[in-house]
Amino acid sequence: MRTISRSPLFVVLLFAAFACNGSGETADSGSAADAGPADSGTDGDAGGPADAGATDAGPDAGPDAGQIEAWDPGLPPTAGIPEVRGYKVARTIIHAHNIYSHDGCDSKPWIDPNDPEKNCEDWWADPACVPDEQCVNDLRAALCTLNVDALFLTDHRGTLSHADNFDDLYIQREGDTWVEEGGIHTGSDQHCAGGHAATLMVGSENDIMPIGLTSHPSDDPAARSGAYGASDAAAVQNFKDHGAVVAVQHSEGQEADYLRNTPVDAIEIYNFHVSMILAAAYLSEYLADPESQPGADLQFMRFYEPLSQQLTKWYSTVFFRDVSPFIGTDIHRNTIPKIMPDGERLDSYRRFMRWFSNHLLVKDFVPSEFKDAVRSGRLYVVAEALGTPTGFDFYAETTEGIKDPGGTVAAALAPTLVATKPHVLGYPGTESDVTLVLKRIGDGTAEEVTRSSSDLSAPNLAAGAYYVEVFFTPNYLRPLFKSKRVADQYVKEFVWIYSSAIRIKE
Repeated sequence: MRTISRSPLFVVLLFAAFACNGSGETADSGSAADAGPADSGTDGDAGGPADAGATDAGPDAGPDAGQIEAWDPGLPPTAGIPEVRGYKVARTIIHAHNIYSHDGCDSKPWIDPNDPEKNCEDWWADPACVPDEQCVNDLRAALCTLNVDALFLTDHRGTLSHADNFDDLYIQREGDTWVEEGGIHTGSDQHCAGGHAATLMVGSENDIMPIGLTSHPSDDPAARSGAYGASDAAAVQNFKDHGAVVAVQHSEGQEADYLRNTPVDAIEIYNFHVSMILAAAYLSEYLADPESQPGADLQFMRFYEPLSQQLTKWYSTVFFRDVSPFIGTDIHRNTIPKIMPDGERLDSYRRFMRWFSNHLLVKDFVPSEFKDAVRSGRLYVVAEALGTPTGFDFYAETTEGIKDPGGTVAAALAPTLVATKPHVLGYPGTESDVTLVLKRIGDGTAEEVTRSSSDLSAPNLAAGAYYVEVFFTPNYLRPLFKSKRVADQYVKEFVWIYSSAIRIKE
């Protein structure tokens, strides 16, 4: 488990463009060049030349059944995941930036096509400045390749607050359709060639992160940026009054008392860009010679570890009250434009969003359901590059019936906590490499209660908050590596899934 600390100078220099100015009032550094083709995913071998698939990973490289033959740059539709107690599973990206963030799109989200060197930072005052459509298209292509069901955009206030027409923030393009609920626009559906639709919703990352807004938090343009930057209890309520679920990103930087006493709905327990910063030394080595190493999509297996300082902030909050966890992708497409052997830049939307996602349990694929799932904790966090899970669930069986995760159950209802064991969608047999671990949360800590290599059932538990971590050793991926020695460097036991918590109260 990683502990976040101040980065040394070489890390800061390597990933300067990843720095996220919460206020969004000044631009960060970053490459202005679009160094490659659209990030739409390719049909090529994402494993690189060393991972051609037909390789000998050794006689004990893993189980014979259910192994992968070639890496897929995309993800399967969630329609292939059976419903969970009447809920559909919605693959959801939370925390992503595009043209309405000053530091999105290589820090040049708006450009003048006739003057590439022009600074379009004040795009709203210059009609010659237009969106970087390549960056928009990269995002749109990734949503289709990955079969993303819901995307919560979270652009910064310094740019976003200058959009007088709130509907512009949905970044609609030809063929998109509005989602209307209660007579207002709550989302925009992007329709993909294969029939899939991704729902985009608007949010903003500043000191805190309202997601799923349906209007600006202030009707006064002069006060709008300040309203987005506020974070006290009154601001949280104001965001909710404008349609939002209120999340906290970069929880490692928040005080525990603030999280406990301010009515935010969700806390980020893993931020991908923080993880990348911590892995800067390894990634700089990889970038020096990517052609000789396993494919870029597989590199997350070298640096992915839990982030303790974010997890402990969720622990210290859910110990006192109900609050949902989520993973923040925090993609800007502004960091590493170098083209990898698979034809994409390392920081492509497709690559970063393929690695991690939130799986929401919803009755229908509409913004109100997506937001209710995040707000109430009907979700689990997935390191989806290890595989798309199917069959996982966590709930409480009580004398009054089944209770969803994310809430509090009275001990008088004799709850038994139940978790069901998943396998990788399309790869039956992978459940043999899965272990379920039930943990009891303390004030900033969590301790193991029990573990199981099959479905888990835990009755007669003491009062407290409980959640499940699903551990997975993805042996089915071993054929992607050219030798057992290389496979052993990448394939190990990972936390694959984090559930929401169920609190038992006397």
